[in-house]
Parts: sequence; C-alpha cells; structure tokens
Amino acid sequence: MYKNVGNDFLTVTDKHIDADNQSCVGTATADFDNNGFPDIFVANRVDVINEGGSKLYKNIGNSNSLLKIKLVGRSSNRFGVGAKIQVTNGILTQTKLVTAGNSFFSQSSFEKIFGFGSYKGRVDITVYWPSGIVQQLNNIKLNKR
Repeated sequence: MYKNVGNDFLTVTDKHIDADNQSCVGTATADFDNNGFPDIFVANRVDVINEGGSKLYKNIGNSNSLLKIKLVGRSSNRFGVGAKIQVTNGILTQTKLVTAGNSFFSQSSFEKIFGFGSYKGRVDITVYWPSGIVQQLNNIKLNKR
C-alpha cells in the first residue's frame, strides 16, 4: 500500500494486502469500526486447494481531522450514486464521486471520508446530485458524520 504525500507516494506496508496468498475475489472499503478511518475487507475464495478465508484489515487511524459524508437522495437515487461531493477548507478542495459496483463480488460503502490532517477549522460542502440539484452546506465542523 502507498500513502499520497503530495508530490510522491510513500510505501507504508512491507507486504501485499493479500499476504496469505489467497485467491481474492473482491475487495471493499468501509469504516467497519466507525473510527473515521476506512478499513479494507478482502473476500478470498475458499475451496479444497485454498482453505483460507476472507480478511478484514483494520485501519487504526490517528488524530487527524476528518469528515464523513453519507448522502441520502430524495430527487436523485437513495444512495446518491452518481453524485459528486466537493469539500473545501478555503485553501484545498477535495472531490469524491459516489459510485457503485467497484469490485467483483463486493461493494464498498457509499459513505465518503475526507481527511484534513492537522487542520482544525471548518469546511464548506457542495453536492452535485445526478438530478442536477446543487446543494451547498457552509461552515461545517470537522470530525462529524
């Protein structure tokens, strides 16, 4: 796994996620333990040759600021699939798309997590819904869902 450090990527693991040489059939990310940091679930194939099982790799996180956003559509679809979310702290803008069907035999969480490092201020959120509606939320506190 690699961490984006701005202008480069830093290796943060010394082995592959599929470290047990299992036959992986899908992966999904979600905040399974609700600590604000995405965990990775790897669905491994179990058969006579490969007796391993699926694995959950937990992200223990750190003290960085974050914001979790889960869209609930009314005019657009219920899960917000196709929506674009932009979060800005006045200096940096992050953009994430709500997608479906991201991996074979698995689906990641529709909830999006935005990280802000040591920044402790407030942010503005803009949601571009598939229906064409644009929703703006201003002056939002971090470390919230």
